[in-house]
Amino acid sequence: MIDHKDPISMKQERAFIMIKPDGVARGLVGEIIQRFERTGGLKLTALKMFYPDYEQSCKHYDNSDAWKIKLGTRTKDAQKAQGREDPRDPIEIGNDIQEKLRNYLCQGPVVAMIWQGNQANQLCRKITGHTCPRDAAPGTVRGDLSVDDYDLSDASNRPMYNLLHCSDSPENAELEIKRWFKEDEIHAWQKLDEARLYEIWKSN
Repeated sequence: MIDHKDPISMKQERAFIMIKPDGVARGLVGEIIQRFERTGGLKLTALKMFYPDYEQSCKHYDNSDAWKIKLGTRTKDAQKAQGREDPRDPIEIGNDIQEKLRNYLCQGPVVAMIWQGNQANQLCRKITGHTCPRDAAPGTVRGDLSVDDYDLSDASNRPMYNLLHCSDSPENAELEIKRWFKEDEIHAWQKLDEARLYEIWKSN
């Protein structure tokens, strides 16, 4: 739990990032890492490349009906805005999308990372951009490096290729970190610019 009255606790917030198989296959790992690395206040504390298996993939995605309904409803709303209508109910759509996501995560290597810093999750999501690349702002990872959208992914009967996953809160980040990293894979170290960015400077 982050104590927002304690500057030491605040700068230790952690975010979980995973570059998905499409990002790895396109040779964008270095470019994506650079986007986070060049952002002041973020520090890389863990990094590894591996092939997830189906069981791991299932654990990564929320299996609750509430999450599926949220996912299905968001998809239906996006389709409606594009002049299309899916007759299925949100939970059925959510189930379908979730299964596609699980299978896709297993189709190639991924790169998992932990980034640490003040408001790390909010900052990482700004860098990542909107979930749908077509709607992501220029300057974000998805806005600059992908052109996929709901129409194309639906027509191709596949999940949307949006390059990476980013945790959406400190609480979910910690759950995902425990799911994908062992404690001895996470490193504590001092970044050279941390004092300038975080230390409290007092005037004489």
